[in-house]
Amino acid sequence: MKQNIAQANAGWIPTLLKRCCGVFLLLACLFLMSGCSLVYRSTGDLLTGYSQSHAIPYLLTTDDPEAACALSQAFGPFLASFGTVTASPEKLKILMNMMSGSCAETQAWEAELRYLRALKQGNAIEAQDARIQQKRLLGQAAQRQYAGYLSLIQAMGEPGSVCPRFHHAQDELFWFAGLLSGLEAAFSDLGADTIVGVPLDTPQKVARGAQCLDNQRWWGMPMAIQAAVWAAVPGAAPEGEHPLQRLAEASALGLNQHVRLAQVLELQTYLSQGNMAEVKRVIRQHAQAKQQVPVDPAVKLFDEIATQQIQAVSDRLWTEAKGTRTPLKGLGTFWDDAQSNDDIKGIELNDL
Repeated sequence: MKQNIAQANAGWIPTLLKRCCGVFLLLACLFLMSGCSLVYRSTGDLLTGYSQSHAIPYLLTTDDPEAACALSQAFGPFLASFGTVTASPEKLKILMNMMSGSCAETQAWEAELRYLRALKQGNAIEAQDARIQQKRLLGQAAQRQYAGYLSLIQAMGEPGSVCPRFHHAQDELFWFAGLLSGLEAAFSDLGADTIVGVPLDTPQKVARGAQCLDNQRWWGMPMAIQAAVWAAVPGAAPEGEHPLQRLAEASALGLNQHVRLAQVLELQTYLSQGNMAEVKRVIRQHAQAKQQVPVDPAVKLFDEIATQQIQAVSDRLWTEAKGTRTPLKGLGTFWDDAQSNDDIKGIELNDL
């Protein structure tokens, strides 16, 4: 009998050991996977916190919009991917999408210059191709910018109803960037024949959301946003309000505070109305201010973005008139200025 018992034990003991080993291995794998998840979660929280506390404030002090754009394109998707293991960094996605949208917008400006040069040369095929490329890039810009606006809604609520509670000073920055992203998305989508489908009421919601920001603290931009929307949307201006006057006041405030971003909205408004005399005036004023008044170093990036967009309008005007973009160090000058004509002749002689 003892021999039978021993034989029986010899059969089930290895089986039990195998099962125990299997369970142990399964538990070990689950523990390791859980450990990886904890590591990923803590890494995501660390990167999000570092970006908000250090990377963004540093980025705002730089004077290179293209570098900020490249950083957003490269780092934005990586940072957003941590939303699968921890809280999604929606606030950071506002800025990342806004800046990556500006990458496509800059490329769209170049396609537009190619289109204008082809028209001037009578090359219809080249002009048509450049126009298609421009609209595709504007659509890409609108898609990214609208994604930034949707991140704003996800993180802080939809503009236009009630103002969010700003728990930290940086929350105002995210709100401001999200409003700009929504406004730019609407404009870019219109330029792309509405291929993205940004809701048409987005600018009006943005204008109402701008009232949540202090006009003095944000260089006149809240008033500039509202006035630009009032000027663009018929019947949107409240009774007794004069959008162009408000835009001028906002631009003057920005000039005094050394951040000239409101001039971009003033310029775009006059450009949409075909008022070229005022368009040139704003460009001259901006160029003069850049030479004479230093920018606020804490938010240098915003001022450089303003210069980049005003430079793009100047390049468009120069290309329409002369076939080439604004001459080097020529922002604020025009082809029909006596000084500009002398400079152009000098450049041509030097090149020869």
